[in-house]
Amino acid sequence: MIKRDGEERWEGRLKMRILVDAYEHKQIRTYLTELGCEIEVKDLRKLGGDYHLIENSDTVAIIERKTIRDLLLSTTQKQGRSSHLFDQLTKIKKYKLPIFIIEGRTPKWSSDWDCISYGKHYTLHRNFIIGIQIWCMKNNIFPIRTESTDETVRFIVQLAKKLSNQTKTKILSRGTLNRANSMT
Repeated sequence: MIKRDGEERWEGRLKMRILVDAYEHKQIRTYLTELGCEIEVKDLRKLGGDYHLIENSDTVAIIERKTIRDLLLSTTQKQGRSSHLFDQLTKIKKYKLPIFIIEGRTPKWSSDWDCISYGKHYTLHRNFIIGIQIWCMKNNIFPIRTESTDETVRFIVQLAKKLSNQTKTKILSRGTLNRANSMT
């Protein structure tokens, strides 16, 4: 890892390739590339997931990502269509390491209310996200909370590094470079 102006960058490229769904934000693809990831953009709707971590032609992890807003939209009926969140999560269950990222901050709760408005048309109950996380755990899907897109991208990169078992370069507190076989 090389540190410049408070920003962490890894030397070289990851051994692991990341398939990114074509419908994910361009900002995320750009950030993954800047952090040293080899990405391939593909329509992943039929396969499920938004990110596939691939090593030696094997999918070692699959990630479905939803912002809080997207989570609300995907669990409510829309234009005669039933919710599709659980269909999406069921698709990723078959993979070795299925992960569901819920991205974004939930608003502060008032002690007097169990629900708050989220946007014009949606109401969020304080137990909604907890319920989704419990459902994921019962179905062997790892639920992960991140506060921002930046944190989500960093999670994906760190996961890819941990799973790839590649030799990493890390900066010690004195500023010297040290080759290490594991990240701490």
